[in-house]
Amino acid sequence: MPQAPHPTLPTRVPRPRNLPPGGERAGRGGLAALAQRPGTVPALIGFAAGALAFLLVRGSLIDDTYITLCYAGNLAFHGQWALVTGHPANTASSPLNVLLLAAAAFATRHVVLGLGLVFAGSCAGLALALDGLFARAGLRRGGALGAALLVIANPLLLSTVGMEVMLVLLLAVTTLRCALAGRVWATGLLCAAMLLTRVDAVVISAVCVLAVPTTRGRRLRIAGVAALAAAPWFLFSWTVLGGLLPDSVIIKIMNPGWQGLTFDRGLFVYFDRMPGAVAVSLLAALAGACWLLPALRTAGTGIRWTRPVAALALAAAAHFGLLLATEPAPFHWYYGPSVGLGTIVFAALCSRPSVPAALAEHRMTLAVALAAAVVFDLGVGVPWSLAPVSTNWATSAEYAEIGRDISPLLKGGAVASPGEIGELAYYCGCDIVDVFSSRAEFQHELTGWQARGGALRHDLVALDYLFADRGEPRPVVPYALVTVPSAPADSAHWHIGTRWTHFTMPDEHTLQLIRVSTR
Repeated sequence: MPQAPHPTLPTRVPRPRNLPPGGERAGRGGLAALAQRPGTVPALIGFAAGALAFLLVRGSLIDDTYITLCYAGNLAFHGQWALVTGHPANTASSPLNVLLLAAAAFATRHVVLGLGLVFAGSCAGLALALDGLFARAGLRRGGALGAALLVIANPLLLSTVGMEVMLVLLLAVTTLRCALAGRVWATGLLCAAMLLTRVDAVVISAVCVLAVPTTRGRRLRIAGVAALAAAPWFLFSWTVLGGLLPDSVIIKIMNPGWQGLTFDRGLFVYFDRMPGAVAVSLLAALAGACWLLPALRTAGTGIRWTRPVAALALAAAAHFGLLLATEPAPFHWYYGPSVGLGTIVFAALCSRPSVPAALAEHRMTLAVALAAAVVFDLGVGVPWSLAPVSTNWATSAEYAEIGRDISPLLKGGAVASPGEIGELAYYCGCDIVDVFSSRAEFQHELTGWQARGGALRHDLVALDYLFADRGEPRPVVPYALVTVPSAPADSAHWHIGTRWTHFTMPDEHTLQLIRVSTR
């Protein structure tokens, strides 16, 4: 008796109703499609390079970085704009940097981990922005990645991790890219962001906007957008934090230079004391500066890359010139924006469209510069214990040890800072006092400086601090940390010293905790 045939199975599985046509392929190829999007690969490489660089420098963060981290931690975990918990202050030079670090600290629950995330993200953003800028300018896009890596590996710039330098470079490149595209709102918002990152760095944004023809007829609107976007913060700072500008800006004006040493001679002093680091850091930027005019002359007019590259060079020169004119102390991160932009100019010149022979030479030049920076960075140590360009009096590890040790010795009392406060405040968690942490101490110095000036200084200070409480009593400080040649064996003291102090403080390599008479 014949058997009934088995039912045949369907050869095609029905597609689920909630999956759009092609959804299976989209799911399988999503990552591949993402990787093919312009800028994705450079951004990922930039993030990875930034993360590795942060792991390298994590143990060598400079003292001013820790001031920023204290502000970020207090904002993230206590809702306070303060260097020392419980004592509101307004000495954070870069409000936007603090806000970004505070957001990352709140998300990660760790301030230093948040810094690593922000730094790696800034490196990714810089690589992405350079990729877009080089593409718009008709430069080799591979050179954009080389430019980003050369900036990330720069020893001077790595010595500023945690400060706002990388953020300034990211905003400068992105502003120029948006200005070239004629995007009014985006350009204006980026200019406002630069103003909140560093007040003096707004000159970089101004040059990027003014130097390209695509912003003609739109510059007033860009300025208006920037003013409207930045105004709320400055109004808040003026009425709530007590000053229109960060108090640190006024402190730097009140104390120009280091015993006569100002910005104009700073690089020469750094080169004298840290020749290898300074030479490697400046090599690409100086080469770009020397190469630029001949390259522009050879290119002639109407070539796409000339305007953007010239704009970056002019922005670097404008910022450097502004600092030369105002003569601040030669903090090494002040050189960061001009060195970083000059390095990008060098990489852009190496990425020009050329005949094959010249193209190979340009690629080799960029590769050699990058290799030199990486070899130097690794030669400093893995990981770093002290930044190769630094003016701190102690290593990061020494300050961390001192900060942990003094907390129980103070018994709840306040201590006067020795002059560097950031890392001590971060690790001590105690009431450490100086003009950066105490509003009353700052106002005391400000009053004396205001009285020594003329009518214009008096009126400007009065306007800037119109809403500040200028009658706050100075804190009682029963202890002080002082640098001395030596200390009694039974006293609380710690040995400190860096290559910088061997030149500037050759006889004072001990930090001592002393009891002082209270005011």
